[in-house]
Amino acid sequence: MDDSVNYEMIQDRLSELLDTLIFDILWLLPMTDLVKTTLKSLTIDGRDHLIDECAIKQILCGSPNLEQLSMLIMENYENLSVQSTSLRELVIEKPMDHCLLYNLSTDTELRIWTPNLETLNIGGVPYSECLLMDVSLLTRVNLWFSRPPYNVDNLFCWNGFLGKTLSQILPTIQHVEWVELSDWCIKVIRVMKNK
Repeated sequence: MDDSVNYEMIQDRLSELLDTLIFDILWLLPMTDLVKTTLKSLTIDGRDHLIDECAIKQILCGSPNLEQLSMLIMENYENLSVQSTSLRELVIEKPMDHCLLYNLSTDTELRIWTPNLETLNIGGVPYSECLLMDVSLLTRVNLWFSRPPYNVDNLFCWNGFLGKTLSQILPTIQHVEWVELSDWCIKVIRVMKNK
């Protein structure tokens, strides 16, 4: 079978798929105009280490109709910028199990500029800088940052790290109708209020 027939067959199959594609499939295919313009929902699993910050930026720029993005982020992402005018729902998880030896001195930055975003879920390991810009349409936020791992030497340092993250996010989501916080976030906020 020649490549042109195979390519046409791939395009036909893509048009039959639901609006959601898993990135492993997308990564193996050329970024055709069909994929770029019809993609509505995308899940990125960072465990395979094929995706980096540049690839995420390219996906966001090349997918004008992308409305839902879910990302599992590994410790190799130091600076993550999510900039999109089409996104309505964003889920970012940086799981603790891949960051057991997480170094709190590592600068990690998360920047979100999504003027049409309605739902935001961020969880796992907190960021040293977390900036939300132009999120006035947000109606639901879930912050489920993890409790510190048992091997963290300085619990006070961990709580300070999470406190900084929360102090950057909370003022920008005061207008949000529905906010859910993990138990550990609530505990850190109480400590911050008592200072």
